Amino acid sequence: MLRLPDEEFQDRLVSMGLLNGSMDCTCGLPMKKKESSRGVLEWQCNRAIHRPSRPRKGFKVGTFFERAELGLKAIFELSYMWARNVTIADAEYDTGIAHRHVVNWYKKFRRICRRYFRANPIRLGGGNVIVEADETFMTRRHAGRGRRVRRYPSLFGVMLGLALLYTRMNGAHIVL
Repeated sequence: MLRLPDEEFQDRLVSMGLLNGSMDCTCGLPMKKKESSRGVLEWQCNRAIHRPSRPRKGFKVGTFFERAELGLKAIFELSYMWARNVTIADAEYDTGIAHRHVVNWYKKFRRICRRYFRANPIRLGGGNVIVEADETFMTRRHAGRGRRVRRYPSLFGVMLGLALLYTRMNGAHIVL
């Protein structure tokens, strides 16, 4: 999708509902998509009632990308890297995008996922399914002797009847 020309890429985003396909002016009539003298896309109304000034709105107004300083393709490339667990340093190097932008977009992607899963939680068990879970600390310390070891809680669980074993170690979910 990132290899598409800019126009086709924007049309794909419109079809996905991520960008506006049309915009209405304050006069109630539809605006037209134009490229400004700076090469930036914007919505513009050319009706005679507005002359000599022409009302303009940014192309990304009212969308997820409204305050984005990066281009649409760069944001999508970062979202792909975030979904693939690419580190911030590697994302900076691969894309050539500044550290602050990569960090801010990674935070935004996490926030989106957090909002979604808080609104639509995943429930284990219910009905005739029994879920057993246990938490343990895995360390190599014996009888309080030796060096201090970081203690990472690990969560193990089994869904009886489905033969699904999952574990969470150091914050990462693993399905066995």
